[in-house]
Amino acid sequence: MARKDNKIEVQHYVPKMLLKNFSFKKKSKHPRVHVYDKHEGQTFSPNIGNIVAEKGFYDIKLGNLYTSFEPNLADLETKAHAVIEKLLAEKNLKILDNSDKSWLSIFIACQLLRTKAFREMIGGGQSQLREKLTRQHGDKAKEIDGLDFFEDETDLQNFTTIFMMKNLGEFAGLVGRKVWFLHETTGDTTFILGDSPVVMHNENKFDVYGNLGVAVPGIQIYMPLSPTLVFGIWCPSIVQEFSDNLEKAKKMMSEALALRATAKTSNYPEIDFFLKTLETSMTNISNTLSALELKTPLPASPDNVTFINSLQVKWANRYVLSVNADFSLVERMLKDSSNYKTGIKFKLN
Repeated sequence: MARKDNKIEVQHYVPKMLLKNFSFKKKSKHPRVHVYDKHEGQTFSPNIGNIVAEKGFYDIKLGNLYTSFEPNLADLETKAHAVIEKLLAEKNLKILDNSDKSWLSIFIACQLLRTKAFREMIGGGQSQLREKLTRQHGDKAKEIDGLDFFEDETDLQNFTTIFMMKNLGEFAGLVGRKVWFLHETTGDTTFILGDSPVVMHNENKFDVYGNLGVAVPGIQIYMPLSPTLVFGIWCPSIVQEFSDNLEKAKKMMSEALALRATAKTSNYPEIDFFLKTLETSMTNISNTLSALELKTPLPASPDNVTFINSLQVKWANRYVLSVNADFSLVERMLKDSSNYKTGIKFKLN
């Protein structure tokens, strides 16, 4: 919550109301959470008030002008918290009214733009551009029209905070127009939470243009709400692809059954294996489409959980948080590639 005395306060870039869902001492005065520090390769268990936060993170300083976006974020978190609590209790998206959907869209969009990782991505991108232009043009790079480089961290903080305020509505609109669903664990596996909890994935490839962005066709977006429930957002094209694949599978099933009716007995085992495989695929697709229509959770298999957790590790700027102390996936990924130590970064070709 925001302070009333104008003192510089510690401001979370992942809200405490979300962190608490991943804490292992939820009912204590200071809930604690297990944390893996990707930069240091160490684990620790702070209280949720002392992690993924910095002093004055959303404060804006322009000359003698001082203001803060923190009170606005506190109000948003209060609204979003009520919606998330509904989902955790009922586990059905049908319970959300238009107001709930609006607040959740804004919260998801805000969480995408408010993190330290986003700020570092913007700063890193501009630093790379500045270095490239300096190599090409020397001191004349400073005279290029339309370029206004950040002079210090205050400039960067001002820009990213104001950018968030100006663009929140547009990003929220993009989130609200996509297909929403819930993903729930069915076994002993649990979801983890990175310090950039809204993560993206895309199976489509777009060459040099990249495939990650809220408006990009085929985008998948995930944000864990608790160790057992994830909020998912899909581009409508993904659902259409499921429907198309189901129709194709039905046609293939009819053709395979007709073939079996006229095939030699010796060919039955191969055809039956194909039919069984096809039937399993059709059942899975039908169950997915049914859950999307009914707004009930899609069951998350251990592979699903690993996939979503791997995205949390990949996107996390530094910290990965968990209700338990099992960070084996984080350690395996860091061992496979040191690139995962710093999360998604902007690269200028």
